Amino acid sequence: MKTIRKRLALPESRDGGIGLVEIMISMMLLAILTIAILPVLVQGMRNSSSNATLATASQFAGQELASVRALSADCATISSFGAGPSTVTADARGVPLSIRRFVGACPSAADYPGVVNVSVEVTRVGVPTPVLARATTLVLVKRATP
Repeated sequence: MKTIRKRLALPESRDGGIGLVEIMISMMLLAILTIAILPVLVQGMRNSSSNATLATASQFAGQELASVRALSADCATISSFGAGPSTVTADARGVPLSIRRFVGACPSAADYPGVVNVSVEVTRVGVPTPVLARATTLVLVKRATP
């Protein structure tokens, strides 16, 4: 009976599973891959942040032009729109943005109804960067005063 058990017994394997060396090599490979991918992730985050600021600046410029179109159609009211100081507002992430308004000259008395050129520029406060967003429209004015 003993000989039958010996014949049926499976040979012993020297492979006892994953060893410490294999684990260390896999951890090193994972670390190298992580270091290689990290700059791509950082650049993606920077681009995402920049694009969010540009989108917010464009939205603010559009809102300003919509507000000037909602004013009464006289030159005095439209001119007062550009007379105020630049406004500073922040986007949802807290980035401060400066909004500047520019209003062109009113038409001469003989040229009514006419159009007035209105522009809006949005820049980032405290950063010497170019204009983030610029929008221009023509506003119809029917008279000089209200």
